Amino acid sequence: LNFKVVDYCRYVDDIRLVITAPKLTKEFTLKTLTEQVAKAANVFIRSKKLNLRINTAKTKVIPYRGKPKGISSQVNEQQGSLSGPLGPEQLDNLISELETLLVLSTAESTDQDTCEHNHTHKRNKLADIERSTFDVREDTLRRFAANKLASALKLKRHFTSREVNEQGNPIAGEWDYLQERIARRLIAVWSKDPALVLLLKKGLELFPSPKLLEPVLEQFETVKQRQDEKQTAIMNYCLAEIFRHSATVIHKKDPQAIPAQADVNSYFEVLQNKAASLLLLGEEAFNE
Repeated sequence: LNFKVVDYCRYVDDIRLVITAPKLTKEFTLKTLTEQVAKAANVFIRSKKLNLRINTAKTKVIPYRGKPKGISSQVNEQQGSLSGPLGPEQLDNLISELETLLVLSTAESTDQDTCEHNHTHKRNKLADIERSTFDVREDTLRRFAANKLASALKLKRHFTSREVNEQGNPIAGEWDYLQERIARRLIAVWSKDPALVLLLKKGLELFPSPKLLEPVLEQFETVKQRQDEKQTAIMNYCLAEIFRHSATVIHKKDPQAIPAQADVNSYFEVLQNKAASLLLLGEEAFNE
């Protein structure tokens, strides 16, 4: 058979060979190529007296179909989309793509962590049939998605009108609930990687409500009770960022850019109570 080995990789008793071979035809099928490769490999091994044998039943030949398209190309496309004028439908598509990108990076990272921490876990091979090529760091990808989601939602607000009640207050509609849902998703992703504090801040900025703030503060108290120095330091940093972002960004935010059901006044009331309790604890510690 006229083929040439151009790359070789071995892991324990598995060997991967990259070869050049004749094009597949009706007569020269993938099965024939597999058998010929296994036969040629056995001849080579015998000539080197390696005392090994190729298992034909476990030999598989996969045609090379070029380099998979990396996530970076998708990121560049989305970056370009936001730099130009977009209509309502285009914005909806972009928001869906960005949200998928956020979830995709989380799912891939979770799968990888599972495999690293549980050596008995075997990944479903069907999941590898079509798999994204992550040529961008997952944390970078999540930050990108969070920032662009906030920008896209801001643009979408310009195409959205809201009804008002008898008191003149806005009534929550499709845009309001969309922004709340994405805010919740950002905070859920942050909860799995607290170092991504940007996602926490963006989530609270998109939907400043006690419904999101109170569970976060409750979790901080849970972390504090663990008396873990590293976790406590991360918690204190996240809490400081919440205070700073709320005072410098959320406090100045246009009310029309906040979902009608958010209740921003109660959000700041909860935050002020938290600040007061921290100051009281600090004063008591100082007096002691």
